[in-house]
Amino acid sequence: MRYLPGLEIRDLAPRNHSGRFQYSTIVVAAIGVGLFLPPIGVGFFIASGIARVPVDRASGAMLPYIYMMCIGLLVVILFPWVTLVVPRLLKLG
Repeated sequence: MRYLPGLEIRDLAPRNHSGRFQYSTIVVAAIGVGLFLPPIGVGFFIASGIARVPVDRASGAMLPYIYMMCIGLLVVILFPWVTLVVPRLLKLG
């Protein structure tokens, strides 16, 4: 069986406009968490290298940021209307 990642994402995404916006917001937020989550987060290692701070020392300082990103991601997942407040105020859709 052949693996087609584009097909899977397209099938999982909702069909209506607000659902696609919600889905995209969740994907972007989850990728943001993944980029900075040690031990694999590339963004974390790059930031640590730029600041010339050892990774083990920077990990402790990174925890509050990771916690808040995860809480924000959970809020967006559990309360979908949060992502649509600004677009609806600006009458974008």
